[in-house]
Amino acid sequence: MVGRNPVFLKDEVTNKEYFWGFVSALLFLDDLLSVTELNNYEQKGYAYRLSRKHPDTGEVILISTSKNEIGEHSLEGTIEVPNGEWYLQMSDPNPLPSFVRELAFFSSLLVSLFIVALLRKILNQPRILKGVVETQTRELQHLAHHDPLTKLSNRSKLKEAVERALSQYKRYRVGSALLIIDLDNFKPINDICGHDVGDTVLKIISDRIRSSARDMDTVARMGEMSLP
Repeated sequence: MVGRNPVFLKDEVTNKEYFWGFVSALLFLDDLLSVTELNNYEQKGYAYRLSRKHPDTGEVILISTSKNEIGEHSLEGTIEVPNGEWYLQMSDPNPLPSFVRELAFFSSLLVSLFIVALLRKILNQPRILKGVVETQTRELQHLAHHDPLTKLSNRSKLKEAVERALSQYKRYRVGSALLIIDLDNFKPINDICGHDVGDTVLKIISDRIRSSARDMDTVARMGEMSLP
């Protein structure tokens, strides 16, 4: 996948914004989904389908799907991403035929505690599935605005924070500060010690910077974009 975001700059003379160009980022879907636990749920028998709608035609475009087919009883969650919405649909790992559900319902008044326990399981399954869908939706929602390695805000989240700060300044004349930190001689760490060590260094540095910031501050990683 290739993500593209338009960039607008402000003319210092006219104080008007003008279109500068696009910023593009190459996204590997397997790496993106590996941060979530969708594969683990698939191994447990759950079926899922991640899709989006074309902004112009409304056509449903499949992003990723499980090997298991979506069952008759499924739930869907909406995931807000910077350029639109994604949709996560999941279904019960062990859906029961309708006649079995009816039999369990009517027999619950007459038969033993075993049928009562079975009916309770059937009635609780939609609640369990709803919890799974909500959990995955929250994880994908968080991933859309955060860097998967350092858990810091990504460029999209930083852009929102900068726009919010500029809006507050125009309205209330409340100033803000933007601090950009670069790591010198970081490439030799990856070349000599390996990328795993380099990732560990980035995590440690990110944790230290985040621990020094206030709750109201935004700490973001500019090295790469997690989502378009």
